[in-house]
Amino acid sequence: MRKLYIDLETYNDVPIKAGSYKYAETVEVLLVAYAIDDGPSRCWDVTADEIAPEDLYNAWVNPEYVVIAHNGGLFDRVMLNHHKVLPTIPASRWLDTMVQAYAHGLQGSLSSLGTVYGLRDDEAKLKDGRRLIHMFCKPYSGARIRLLDMQDDWQLFMEYAKRDIDTMRTLHERMPQWNYPGRSFWDSGVRSAEYEYWLIDLVINDRGIQLDADLCVAAMCTARDEKADLDARTSAATDDEVKAATQRDAMLKFILHEYGISLPDMRADTLRRRIADPDLPDALRELLEIRLASSKNTSAKYKAAVKSVCGDGRVRGMHQFCGAARTGRDAGRLLQLQNMARPTMKQADIDIAIEDIKQGLAGMLHDDVSTVLSNCVRGMLVPAHGSKFVVADLSAVEARVLAWLAGERKLLTFFEDYDNGAIQYDQYMVGYANTFGIAPESVSSLQRQLGKVLELSLGYGGGVGAFVTFAAVYNVDLAAIANAIHGAGDAGQLAECADKYEWALKHGFHAGLPKRTYAAIEYLKQKWRESRPKTEHLWGQLSASLKNAIRHKGTIFRIGEHIQIKCMDNFLLIRLPSGRVLSLAAPKVDIDRDGNESIRFMGLDRYSHKWSKQYVHGGMAAGLITQATAACLLRAAYRDAEEDGMPVVLRVHDELVCEVPDTPAFSAARLGNHLTRARPWSHGLPLAATGWEGPRYGKQ
Repeated sequence: MRKLYIDLETYNDVPIKAGSYKYAETVEVLLVAYAIDDGPSRCWDVTADEIAPEDLYNAWVNPEYVVIAHNGGLFDRVMLNHHKVLPTIPASRWLDTMVQAYAHGLQGSLSSLGTVYGLRDDEAKLKDGRRLIHMFCKPYSGARIRLLDMQDDWQLFMEYAKRDIDTMRTLHERMPQWNYPGRSFWDSGVRSAEYEYWLIDLVINDRGIQLDADLCVAAMCTARDEKADLDARTSAATDDEVKAATQRDAMLKFILHEYGISLPDMRADTLRRRIADPDLPDALRELLEIRLASSKNTSAKYKAAVKSVCGDGRVRGMHQFCGAARTGRDAGRLLQLQNMARPTMKQADIDIAIEDIKQGLAGMLHDDVSTVLSNCVRGMLVPAHGSKFVVADLSAVEARVLAWLAGERKLLTFFEDYDNGAIQYDQYMVGYANTFGIAPESVSSLQRQLGKVLELSLGYGGGVGAFVTFAAVYNVDLAAIANAIHGAGDAGQLAECADKYEWALKHGFHAGLPKRTYAAIEYLKQKWRESRPKTEHLWGQLSASLKNAIRHKGTIFRIGEHIQIKCMDNFLLIRLPSGRVLSLAAPKVDIDRDGNESIRFMGLDRYSHKWSKQYVHGGMAAGLITQATAACLLRAAYRDAEEDGMPVVLRVHDELVCEVPDTPAFSAARLGNHLTRARPWSHGLPLAATGWEGPRYGKQ
């Protein structure tokens, strides 16, 4: 297969933040930089000659060439499909080096990848490149630059474009290719299907989803009116000392001066704790409630949708294939549906509220307008006329996959019985029951909530800190738990847990808890782990195998039936059951002064978003493998759904949304069958799915 490397430079008044599909509707292609195989990089100035160079055109129309571009799937391909400077070619001839990077745990941007691989230009060249992009690719100082007036800079811009081709070509050759486009290197194993799934991802992104523009506009107007009302109430409550509820510093200063109360911040959890204080003055409580309501940016996603909607009323380009670092799960773009808060209203009430918003009555009929707008945001996505949404979601998929990987036969049998209707209690009741040695049928609703926190926080090697984080999410009272545990737990084991407090306090692992509460949570952690011996054993196996693979490069270390690990080409590789590979770059085993070992690699920090040293332990590795395996299941399902004539329009976490004809032949059960189908590599993994059908997207 021969290679044509390509990179576009474009102009548009529309900002690229609106999404590439919206951008493409009015784009003008300025330059096409390219290189053929190992030949020199060249640049076609489209503004000077609309006829493509002969060598570029011949390679472009020749099916023996694969076309390689950075973010080519969602940018260059989309631009050229709209702006016909070259004939349209099949998506199967494209290869995207950004996806190649994401598929192997690397950064996405070309300049960042260049830094990782030692190809970075000096800062002056980078700064000059940014200057040229701002000059030629968007309005400059409110107007478009005349190229005839800037010929020297234009020539520099063409050289800049050719330099990007050189960088991209080098990176494509140096980056791994075992996941994407796919190259099997295991002694025996299944070749990755990621390239095939990426092609389906392009189809889904091209298809897009219909937007209820009337709802979005009405919601934005409602949010504007609500903000004005909250600001007016803030001004009245503070005698005009604070003009708007969002003025953080002014409000903190007013509260300190007026009430003598010093708040550490204005975060939502801080405000909720203070509002719940029965001794708080009523006037201050009302002020904090106003601030809490104003902190919800309820119009942001509605605005993003309106800015991104294409001329035919559909939003496109909402999925980034392999965009989630480390696990290779797909990420959200534009509307970021993965980050939407769970609804607090029932779906029937949301449906009514949507009509209230569209009629301009939400402010009159609802007390908490911010909450209403937040609950209704999913409803802005609708099927086309004559169609419906069919939605299905894998149930407890991470718990099931983890138990399968670890060989927790008792837990797998529970899931099988639960799916068959043989038992009525769920996994959280089982989690509590196994931890405390009681019958699952006797677990109360409050105990189930604790079981939920145990299951969600401890499965990937989490400790006291992880438990506290999830307890806050689910409003679990830690003091009440501590009292219960100290009243009923084993005194000897509790004393041992308390003995660990000083070490935890010294090393920052006490999660800000007092000794008594820390001991109770540590006790819960230990009891949960006692009930999951094979899961804890899996963590240990993973930790040992990761270290051994680093020390014995090229040797495969197998863990049970499903996982293989080896180190090669400066990557620590974890082969998933599906054949896909997780990649950790530049792995090392660090040893501290006390002889404790830790596994280090280079990766994208999820908080700073910088390429830096990261650490992984056995429990964390189990989490990465579990979540990655769940992603493999979802990809296989959306491939099957597409082949079954059920067009996918959304993928959110473990959920698929299809836009299908509004007939009984297309059902949630039919889609669920694709999600739960046994794969050649998933023997013995019990899967279940729940689903629904409707005229709007929602969370049911």
